[in-house]
Amino acid sequence: MRERLQWSLVPSVSAVGMRKEGDRSGTVRPYGLRPSRHRSMACVVLTCIVALAACSADAPVSGDDDDGAAGSGAGAGSGGGTGGGGASAPACTDGEARLAQIRTFTESELAAAGVPGAALAVVCNGELLGTAEFGVTRSGGSPVDAQTRFQWASTTKNLTAAAAMLLEHENALSLSDTIGMEISEVSYGQVTLDQLLSHTAGFPTEWVNATSPGLEGAVLDDATLALWAPPGDVWNYSNPGYSVAGLYLERVSGVPFGELIQTRIFEPANMARATMQVSEVVADGNYAHGHENSTDDVITADGAYFQNGRYGPMGGAWGSATDLARWARQHLGHDDVMPSDQIARMREPVTSVGVPGSFYGRGFFVEGGVEPTVVHHGGSAVGYQSDWVVVPDAGFAVAALVNASWYSPGELTYFAASQFVELEPLELTVPMAPEAWSYYEGSYVDNVNFGEMVVRVSGGALFVELVSEGVTLPLQHEYADAHRLQHPQFGEIDFMFWRDDVSSAASYVVSAWGVAARQ
Repeated sequence: MRERLQWSLVPSVSAVGMRKEGDRSGTVRPYGLRPSRHRSMACVVLTCIVALAACSADAPVSGDDDDGAAGSGAGAGSGGGTGGGGASAPACTDGEARLAQIRTFTESELAAAGVPGAALAVVCNGELLGTAEFGVTRSGGSPVDAQTRFQWASTTKNLTAAAAMLLEHENALSLSDTIGMEISEVSYGQVTLDQLLSHTAGFPTEWVNATSPGLEGAVLDDATLALWAPPGDVWNYSNPGYSVAGLYLERVSGVPFGELIQTRIFEPANMARATMQVSEVVADGNYAHGHENSTDDVITADGAYFQNGRYGPMGGAWGSATDLARWARQHLGHDDVMPSDQIARMREPVTSVGVPGSFYGRGFFVEGGVEPTVVHHGGSAVGYQSDWVVVPDAGFAVAALVNASWYSPGELTYFAASQFVELEPLELTVPMAPEAWSYYEGSYVDNVNFGEMVVRVSGGALFVELVSEGVTLPLQHEYADAHRLQHPQFGEIDFMFWRDDVSSAASYVVSAWGVAARQ
């Protein structure tokens, strides 16, 4: 018997990577992975729906003269998208009415969730359609306005990848460069820059000995960090891997990482409020304070984690929703930062993320199981969450920022997109549990946390024996090859059985706590 899943286009935050305070940047599951279970049937259907509706264009309602009049930028199909699809150019008629619906929905969502503040920006036909701000920067604080900075967390990774593409365009580096070419001090010098940017380096998900405040010092503190898997074998989201990539870019360019992003991306793209400098955020004062567990648990920008150099390349950007909209324009046909063909390469699917139709490019999740293709990235850091979604072939984008750790702004981006989106099912069929269980059975070994793990089927259910712990535990199926385990030491853990294709046995068990190889 196989399971049928209906996928909605809403990102949800998993427990993956939430090992230490602050290390949650980017732990948003790939866009579209919220399963709801239906009756069993002969196959699994991943129904991902994205077809841009006719949206027509008035002048930008925000009055942002820097973004130009509608129609001056590239329309659908000219943005260098990866999704084919032949989407017609959106024109964004009734923009004010649609934005009013978005505002009403957002106000209701934030009030129900107790979120202190948020900001949202919508781009249609490659131009800024409008922005909306909600709530306050902190309990009892000033209202959020169009200039308020939020912490972007792992949405920053897109900027790091873009900087790499820019330097490649200038022949300063190649994505195939091995890290040891510039960072000779590390033991994992065989890893390539491209593998770090696509999370395929087998790099650990957290540092072990990194205590230095600067980027270079932190990376070199863990110069002998052991890889969890051979480079190129599996996809496993790694924040530290992006820190290493950032140091590589710093050494190649001869410019501090934050300055590189400021001068080569923020300034050319007219992202006026965007910055990598926490000191600038604090001095300016107009920023949304983070809230971790409640409105009483306030996180300030000058906390040690946000100021740490290693955080910059993986999550350190601050800015307004308008800044993210301006960055989206660079992915919709504008070439103020670098040629559109280089930006398009960021969206090329480099690796599967273990779910049919879902991929990771370079600083982007890529949903190829829909037409037109959706690319996106979210972020989740202590006290903050962000979500940034672009539909290149349709000229559409939306960004949402909140100053609360407990609410996913993917709810907001999905609703905003739905104001310009029609539903067209695209089906992908893959074998699912329990038929897939035979592909999982066997012995795996992880040398970091788990030791030997023996996966077996018993009594119509799937179990894993943790040999060193002396316990056998049930695995709860989540979606595709993903399962969840309640570990006696680490708590709730998401596992992905990594298979090269749907008809092959799993070669690894991948998680934020370690990668176990089949024996």
